[in-house]
This record gives sequence, C-alpha cells and structure tokens, in this order.
Amino acid sequence: MNKEDLTKCSICFEQFKTPRYLPCLHMFCQECLSSHILSECQAKENAVGFDCPLCRKFVPSPSLALNFREWCENLPKNVLMDKFSRWIESGKICEACQRYSEEEEASNYCLDCSEAICEICTKCHRKNRATQDHKIFPLDEMKGMHGQEILKMPPDITCSKHKYRPIELYCNDHEEPCCAMCCCTDHRKCESVETVEQKTEKIRNNGSTDILLQDLKKFEVKLSETKVKQEKNITEIEDNTDKMTEEIQNLKGRIIQHVEKLECEYLDEMSKLAKQCKEKLTRDVQAVGDRINLMKHCITDLERGKGLHGISFLTEYLKAEKTLSYVKKSKLKISDFTIQAGVDAGFKAITKLSKIGEISIGETEENLESTFDVKNLKLELCQEIKVPGGDARSLMLLSVSEMLIPNLNNANILKYYRNNATWNLQQEVQFGYKTFDIKRKNNVLFVSCPHSNVIEVISVNCFQKIRTILVGVSCKGLSVWDNFLYVACYDSIIKMDTDGNKLKTFSTESGVLYVAITKKEHIVYSNYLKSQVTAITNEGTRLWLYSHPSLKFSYGLHIDCDDIIYVAGTESDNVHLLSNDGSLLRIIENMPQPVYVILNNERNICCVESRLNGAWKTHIKIYSIT
Repeated sequence: MNKEDLTKCSICFEQFKTPRYLPCLHMFCQECLSSHILSECQAKENAVGFDCPLCRKFVPSPSLALNFREWCENLPKNVLMDKFSRWIESGKICEACQRYSEEEEASNYCLDCSEAICEICTKCHRKNRATQDHKIFPLDEMKGMHGQEILKMPPDITCSKHKYRPIELYCNDHEEPCCAMCCCTDHRKCESVETVEQKTEKIRNNGSTDILLQDLKKFEVKLSETKVKQEKNITEIEDNTDKMTEEIQNLKGRIIQHVEKLECEYLDEMSKLAKQCKEKLTRDVQAVGDRINLMKHCITDLERGKGLHGISFLTEYLKAEKTLSYVKKSKLKISDFTIQAGVDAGFKAITKLSKIGEISIGETEENLESTFDVKNLKLELCQEIKVPGGDARSLMLLSVSEMLIPNLNNANILKYYRNNATWNLQQEVQFGYKTFDIKRKNNVLFVSCPHSNVIEVISVNCFQKIRTILVGVSCKGLSVWDNFLYVACYDSIIKMDTDGNKLKTFSTESGVLYVAITKKEHIVYSNYLKSQVTAITNEGTRLWLYSHPSLKFSYGLHIDCDDIIYVAGTESDNVHLLSNDGSLLRIIENMPQPVYVILNNERNICCVESRLNGAWKTHIKIYSIT
C-alpha cells in the first residue's frame, strides 16, 4: 500500500469510516465492506463466506449463525486506525498537549497509547520509565506501514457476555467456554464445569483434534467431488444444448417460411430452460466452492492451533467443530439436471405442426451434507420381539417395512412386516436347512447353511430356490460386493463370484463368523475368540486390527452407507462404532448381549439382535434413531 493510501479505504478512496479488517489484513469502511458482502452473497445458495475485494482470498463467515447482512458488523474493528483517521481529519494536533489546551503539531504516534504526540511529548515518553518501552513511530513512517501491528491489533479473547473478563472455565453441560462471572450466574447449577486447561488437555489426549481434522478433510474431498460433478453437468447442458441447436438449424435449411417461427419458439424455450439450469448449477458450484474454502480455512486454523495452548487452542478447536457441524446440517441441496429434446415425427409436414417438439428438464436433488451424527446418536426403544423357538445370528431389512430373520434352530426364515410402527410375523418360510446369514443381490437372496456347507440362492419374490452353491466347508457370515461373494468360514474367508466359482481363500485365525466389505473394497471380519476386528486388502495384506478393553466376544458385524462399522460386543454389553480405517468413533453402552446390529439405509431404524439370558435364544430390539 502507498503511504497516502493507508488511511483511505480502497473501495471509496476516502478516509476510513469505522474500519473493519479481514483475516488477510485488508481494511475497508464498514459501509463499503457491507455493500460488497451483500452484492456477492445475495446470489449464492446458503452463503458461508465471501472473497476479499482486493486480494480475492476467501473470507469465512465470522459467525455461521448470522445472516450475511450481519457479517460486516461482526468483523473485527480496527480501533487504532479508526482513531488515527479521525485524528488526521481533526488537524494533526498533539493529543497530549491538547488535553492542556495547548496546540502543537504532532510528529509521532504511540501505538500503546493510541495517541499522536509532538516531539516534546515524545522525549518525555521515552524518558519516563512507565512509557519508555512504548512503540513510537514517526507519522510519515507509520502512514506507510502495512504490517500486522498497524493493520491488525489482535483482540483479547474475553467473555462475550462480561466484557474484559478472561475466559477461564468450560461448561460441559452447555458445551461453551465462560468466565468466572458466567459460572456464578448462568452455569451455577451445571454439574460439569472445568478449567480451560483441563478441557484443553482432555481434547489433546483423547484424539478429538485428529478426528475433527479427519472429518474436515473427508468433507472437503466430498465437496470437491461434488463441485467437479456439477461443473461436468454444466458442460453436459452446454453440449446437449449445442447439439440440439445444430439439429434444429440443419432442419431449418429444408423448411421455408413456417419453420422459422417455430424454430425461434423452440430455441427460445430451450435457451431459457438451459439458462435456468446453468444458473442453478453455478449457484451450487459457488456454494460448494465456498464450503471447500471454509473447510480449508478451518483445517489451516486448526492445524496451526494444534501448536497453541489454553484458550487459544480451545477457541480454534471449538470454532472448527461448530463450523463443521453447521455446514453439515445446513441442508444444502445440489441439483443435477438433464436436458432432453425430441423432434416431432411429423416435422416434415411442417404446415400442420403447432410446435417443433417437446423440451423437458430432468432434475434430481440430493442432500450434500449428511445429518447423521455418530457422536450424538440416540436410540429410542420402540419394540421388542422374541423370535419363536429361534436362534438367529443375523437379520436383513428387505425393505422399509420387511425384515427377514434366518433361524438356525428351526431351519426356516421368518418374515416380519411393519404396520405403522409395529413389526409383526407375516410369514414362516420352511427352508429345510439350518440357516445362519442372509444377503441380497438384486432379485436374489444368498442364504448360508453352515451344517450343509452350502449357500442357497433363492428368489426375493417367491422364496423359491434358484440354485445351490457348494462351499465345501461350514459357511457362516456373508457379504455381497459388486459381483463377488465373501464367505466367513471360521478359520478362513472365501471370495467367489455370485455364480459360486471360488476365486481366492484368505486364511484367518479360528473364530471368524462375520465378514463385511467397505467402500474401498477392504475386507473386515470379526473374531469372537480374540475379541478383535481386522481389515485386510483383496490381496490379503492386513491394514489394521482393532481391539479394546471394553470389547468382549466381538460377534456380529455391519457396515452402513457411510462406511461406519458396527461391532456387537456380546459379552461386554455394548456396540463399538468404527471408521473404515479402524478408528473408534463411539461405544454405545447398555446393550444387553448384542449379537448383531443393523441400520436401514435411511438410518432412522436400528435393529439389535440379542441373546436372551445368556442362552442363544433370539430377542430383537427395534430402536428409532434420533
């Protein structure tokens, strides 16, 4: 910045009026910056930030809970520059002398006192023991400075309710930092209040920072993939529009007067719809781009914050955590358009046509952010089912209202149907073989029969046998991925195609009854004898092994649509939730003897299969997820 520009706004080119500064250290008048934010954000979908008017760096919202019209007022105010600008307008008089009704021209500026002073006062300043260390700059030099000490005076981190009181405590009940005054008033009835240092140490030690960084990075990748998809959709819309335009223009050459009118109507309609699509997609791209920048900003701040201590670290951590939570729950809907256009079969008989053809837009929307919060997952018991005479080791949700339970004792499959909120036994399918697990692939079911060493393939619609796959060894848990079938066989896992051709055998330690496949095609299996969960590649290389003091008799295994792994701890009375890299996300306690846990695709229903009083008699609990 030029010397003469430092005290002037780069938008209005006038002396600063209530200067506000951005993280990039550029300053603007509050009114100028507010106008810029308004013009940039009002055309965006769910704006989460804006670009600096000068350097174009992304600036995240100062508070995601605020409307963008209020952002400017919550950006930090440069009190020093505000006072310095007012002093320039007042005549450049020494402020110290002015208090004694004297007028001397100021030549220097004291940053610590925030005052312009003359040469005599400067000498007194430097001689006085109390002020000899103050930072004093010549006015001409100061006007040309653009460092952090001039452009940004870092604000003290103080209580938002009780100004100038330091934040010393953290309330776990309300999940917010507070001062001693807050603790005596708003939080005096709270049961869990600890010091900032204690909370910081807990966060550092429990690995929450690394988990949050991982979540931020994963979500950034997801946003980046979505942005690429949306940009590709824009290109497809343009390509399809160009293609149809060319087709119509070629037909135009063979038609005389009447076709010109119809051509204009057709192209106008297509152009209008295509423009609407691109405008919506452009807004989506901007929204996703802003979220990517926001994630990067949070990652940078939190990675830098890992080196800080106390409230500085805690502030960065909480800001990143709240930002991620807000963005995930903002319910941003992303559109995916397809443009279709057809030419009427009787187009050659042009004089009889009222229009060239139909143009339609196919739009699908999806919620980009997942609202499924594993850490705050709550289960509310809705129904308990005692399977008649049954010993079931797995179950399958056939649809939102149908559930299949293979019965190991009675050699049958029980079909339950949900009417409103209640599940009732609808059908008992006699099978002839004792069954352990059941999985679906399109319109067929694969049912493992451990005592017969086979997998029966049956029809979903009529439950009639289609064919039998000979495994040759006792087969327990199943998993279907793409066109492959993975079978847990106690001391090995067999990979075969869905026709039953064996492709590979992975040797394991004894005790493997369940297997599941992640989205990265990693093979995950539980060992109830070792109380462990292991993941290997398709080449057999071990990726990770999970064990925990509170995991005993690790039995049933399930992976949901977000690659979250649910492990039933039958003898530890809990369920362990793992990420696809083997990290512990949460332990759900007070689950009496769970055998198998499964969630529906919508993840609003959780079914837990349990032993009954220590015996292998099945008791199923249906929970709603909140």
